[in-house]
Amino acid sequence: MKKLILLYTALICVCWSLKAQNDFKFGLQTGATAATFNADISISGNIGAAIPPINEFSQIASFNVGFWFEKRFAPAFAIRWEVQRSPGGAKAFDVLEEREKRYKYFYLSSPLLLKIAPFQKKAKHPIQLEIGAVANYFLFDYGEEVTFGAINQFEFSALAGLTRNIDDKWSVSLRYNRGLKPFSQYEVGGVNINWTNESYILTFSRALFTIGQKAKVVDTKAATKTAETASTKKKLTKKQRLKKKKKEIRQRKKKQRKRKK
Repeated sequence: MKKLILLYTALICVCWSLKAQNDFKFGLQTGATAATFNADISISGNIGAAIPPINEFSQIASFNVGFWFEKRFAPAFAIRWEVQRSPGGAKAFDVLEEREKRYKYFYLSSPLLLKIAPFQKKAKHPIQLEIGAVANYFLFDYGEEVTFGAINQFEFSALAGLTRNIDDKWSVSLRYNRGLKPFSQYEVGGVNINWTNESYILTFSRALFTIGQKAKVVDTKAATKTAETASTKKKLTKKQRLKKKKKEIRQRKKKQRKRKK
């Protein structure tokens, strides 16, 4: 855990210390989250009856909200840091009470993401791949209580997804988030259950302001043509340039005489 914290801190320091000529953005975001738990059960001995009644969960929906900073270093490369209130939880059927129970909670989450555009490099708004790590701090829970052990107050998770800029201000992303450490652990009489967070996140973001130059897509053909023209001009000698200029003057005078006739 200490190594993960150090790595996360180092990534933030490196990303914000880099110098670049492109834009820096700040904005707000919100969206929907479908969350659940993955249960990993291990049993030693013939004590299957000791397993708690609830160990299979289904997804539960809620919303997320937060703000973000993004630094673009090139048209196909950017770093994004977010701070948000993220929901979690799940639905579970209690076989003893024969009814469905809901468990919900909120994290204070801080994702650090690398955004790259491996495809559509010449597109104005290419589809970008997002990968990164998320630091989560447990805030509070609500809803009906489900049988858990001690809840881990602080954890890390891994995140991957796709994002697309709708225009210069709006973007939409679809992400998958998976805990790297159990949310809660239950252990009694040889039965060990680890519950790990899992969620699918749909996010809409809006940039409030942009500082610096915007990353622009370079027109390769136009740039090559301009370079070739400049190179041709440099190769002409002084005598050739004078000859070319005299020729242009003669052509203009010839056109003028034709118009007078």
